[in-house]
Amino acid sequence: MAEMKMEGVEYDERMEELEKLEHPKPNREFIYSTFNNFAARQPWVGQEKHPPEIHCAGDVRGIPILRRLHQAV
Repeated sequence: MAEMKMEGVEYDERMEELEKLEHPKPNREFIYSTFNNFAARQPWVGQEKHPPEIHCAGDVRGIPILRRLHQAV
């Protein structure tokens, strides 16, 4: 951002570029497919709009149910 500011890029353009960035999502496919498998077997999960937030891939290893569900696929 500072570099773009120094180059004279307008504020709105810098904000547009910032919106294009995403935070790292390690093991994204594993997490989403595992959650979707779990949700398919649990009717109450359909009430949620978003999958549970997992901050790093290491968090998944600590959740045995998610590991088992993923292995069952």
